[in-house]
Amino acid sequence: MAFSNAWKATCNAPSRNPILIIPATKIFLLKPVTFSGPCKSTSIHVLMSGNIVAPNSKMAWKGFHINRWLAFTHVNGLTIIGSGTINGRGAAWWSQPCLHKALTFYWCNGLVLKGIRHINSQRNHITISNCKDVTFSNLYISAPKTSPNTDGIDISGSSNVQILNSFIGTGDDCIAISSGSSHINITGIACGPGHGISIGALGAHGEDTVEEVHVRNCTLKGTMTGVRIKTWQGGVGNARRISFEKIRFIRADSPIIIDQYYCPSRVNCKNETSGIRISDVSYRSIIGTSTTDKVINLSCDQNVGCTNIQLNYVYITSTVPGKKAYAFSFNAHGNYTHTRPELIFTVFITILYVLTPGASGATNLFNVMDYGAVGDGKTDDSAAFSKAWKATCNSPSRNPILVIPASKIFLLKPVTFSGPCKSTSIHVLMSGNIVAPDSRSAWKGYHLDMWLAFTNVNGLTIIGSGTINGRGAVWWSECSSYRVPQALTFYRCNGLLLKGTKHINSQRNHIAIFDCKDVTFSNLHISAPKTSPNTDGIDIASSSNVRILNSFIGTGDDCIAISSGSSHINITGIACGPGHGISVGSLGAHGGNDTVEEVHVRNCTFNETMTGVRIKTWQGGVGYARKILFEKIKFIRADNPIIIDQYYCPGGHCKNETSGIKISDVSYRYITGTSTTDKVINLSCDQSVGCTNIQLYYVHIISTVPGKKAYSFSFNAHGNCTHTKPVVKGLQP
Repeated sequence: MAFSNAWKATCNAPSRNPILIIPATKIFLLKPVTFSGPCKSTSIHVLMSGNIVAPNSKMAWKGFHINRWLAFTHVNGLTIIGSGTINGRGAAWWSQPCLHKALTFYWCNGLVLKGIRHINSQRNHITISNCKDVTFSNLYISAPKTSPNTDGIDISGSSNVQILNSFIGTGDDCIAISSGSSHINITGIACGPGHGISIGALGAHGEDTVEEVHVRNCTLKGTMTGVRIKTWQGGVGNARRISFEKIRFIRADSPIIIDQYYCPSRVNCKNETSGIRISDVSYRSIIGTSTTDKVINLSCDQNVGCTNIQLNYVYITSTVPGKKAYAFSFNAHGNYTHTRPELIFTVFITILYVLTPGASGATNLFNVMDYGAVGDGKTDDSAAFSKAWKATCNSPSRNPILVIPASKIFLLKPVTFSGPCKSTSIHVLMSGNIVAPDSRSAWKGYHLDMWLAFTNVNGLTIIGSGTINGRGAVWWSECSSYRVPQALTFYRCNGLLLKGTKHINSQRNHIAIFDCKDVTFSNLHISAPKTSPNTDGIDIASSSNVRILNSFIGTGDDCIAISSGSSHINITGIACGPGHGISVGSLGAHGGNDTVEEVHVRNCTFNETMTGVRIKTWQGGVGYARKILFEKIKFIRADNPIIIDQYYCPGGHCKNETSGIKISDVSYRYITGTSTTDKVINLSCDQSVGCTNIQLYYVHIISTVPGKKAYSFSFNAHGNCTHTKPVVKGLQP
């Protein structure tokens, strides 16, 4: 009852970022509880330092829903972080056929779960159903290998899910991905014991679909199966665009499996004529050892088969010296290169799982006020912040938290918060505000490229409702943007999360991400006057697996700019404007070799932006921009809504070069709106290399001037347009 009352107060709070606190050193006994939304705020936080346990007797569950223990439903923008433990005390249930799911999320979009321990669930430890934009990281999930049906994480009907840098060892699947799931990214998982990472089973009761699942940099140790796709006969649907890359097996049974004859009881299994279609599955850079001699087993449906199965650099050997490993394939179509299931390549691997929960009694809260910060907006608090950061970074705690308290304004000169840190799960709770010096003379003697920077800090989470104010007006008259500081920079920070903060009036870029992996930004507010030069909202360079979600960005330059070396960038739910829209590039300046790929921009609105969605490249460069999608975009009085500009030259006087960035596989789908210019689609492609496979589908943009005709322009662009107005007449096949 106490938890229900506290949740109700949190959910109904008028605060922009209400926080429910589960305090440390306490153990809370909870019977089944459902924490329901929607809530007033779209950014709800749960700081879980204490522990939660289930009843240890089955009698205590009488009268409750038998399907779940703890559940969150219809709560958008939910973040749960901390070092607390959820203990399902499941041993009493493991002999039962119908058990409680320990922790369930239903229809929770923008969900973050980080740092929590989950042990001994009654059935599944964590279930995600019908959720979007989910990030789980730094979790520890454990149950005995003999505990039945204790899956680590089950995903169904969900999209845009990231599971990062976690340990999962249970009595069933470490991670199971079921029907209706798409764009699932799993990275840095230590799995075992258990049944490995599974897609399916699909097709048991009809039509099922799973697509865009990517599993990378995972270790599977002592698992009953490895990476597995399993389907029943008789179903319909698809399992497609699935990749397993940089996987390591240590004494795993049956490392690689496609099983289209799944029937665990092996009784009354029917031979049907229909089946789930499995296609576009790749296994790359996979090594390890197996306790079974059949290390690759591709058993595809005799009627539909499996298509485009690719194996590249797969080396798996038997754990038994001298015993030959082999592969089996039935009705599988594709290619394999540098793949040896025989005992030809021997790899000696030693992996140590070191799980250190933190020193007993060690504090995990580091308040900047305890290190000398004043917070009056006038006193320089830079040294205090540096000391507090050093203590946080060096803390033996598993989840140390740097606290920037509310109702304070902290004046900071340039500060770099450096890692690596002892913990791989560092939290900054930012409730207070940070301001820059209001005169340029205060910057003398400092590096002018950055104001606030985090470098080499992995597993960093910054959440809160605080504001970072760059007081940039004194800098906006500077001729060269490169002599003006970036407000907030993240350099080589993997597993980065930034949520709920406000960023205003930066000196130059508000936020820059460089050489980072596995990044999630959500619920941000970024603002500067539309006349402020070079005040990009978010700049991304040399980074991968970046998600930017559900944020407002209105500045004097690009809302979001994606530069060279970036890949797998997902941008969803952005309200952009004023500013220069969302840009890929510019690429290829000074004849450089630049690459960008797998950029997906969805469900965004552009309100009175100078440009809309843009790809811009200089002549003379080399490289590529490819696999780019703009989908479900709405323009409101935007200038130049759709642009490909391969003659980018803002200063003029550029030579006509013979080389250029290769632009390919760009899609514009379900785009509507109004433009203040009559040229609403402009595809100006390089005369030497051109643009290939440009697809426009259901694009409808009109002029804001009643009766004025909008038109399109295309030069050396190749592709197709359907249901598009204005028609792109110059688009070549």
